[in-house]
Amino acid sequence: MDIMSQPVVSVSEDTPLPEIADLLERHRIKRVPVLRDDKLVGIMSLSNLIRALATVTPVKLATSSSDREIRKAVLRELSKHRWALPRHGVLVQDAVVHLWGVVQSEEERTAVRAAVEGVPGITGIGDHLYRPGGEVPISI
Repeated sequence: MDIMSQPVVSVSEDTPLPEIADLLERHRIKRVPVLRDDKLVGIMSLSNLIRALATVTPVKLATSSSDREIRKAVLRELSKHRWALPRHGVLVQDAVVHLWGVVQSEEERTAVRAAVEGVPGITGIGDHLYRPGGEVPISI
């Protein structure tokens, strides 16, 4: 039984969410690999997309410069590490950083969280990271 469509549809970590939504719909798929330099760094699923859209409202994105600045600072901090999350895997709403993506171990999850916790201005972290074979975390 085939478990992946051919040819494989993938996106880069900088692919805008609306474009990912369009790809999922157009190809009638539920998830798409996220690549950086031809290496898998995450998987964006339809449910991730829905959660991301439910977490951030257009009005807040348009008016909250502090959330935008926090997101930029988080992305700068994460980019220093080999396990950086894709850009679309970091969302900020009301100074709470929501992390979406795949981690390879609990140590990697802890490292991502530690890097984010050091960014000034955040009031909380929503951990939506998935570890293959692990439990799905609950947002805190």
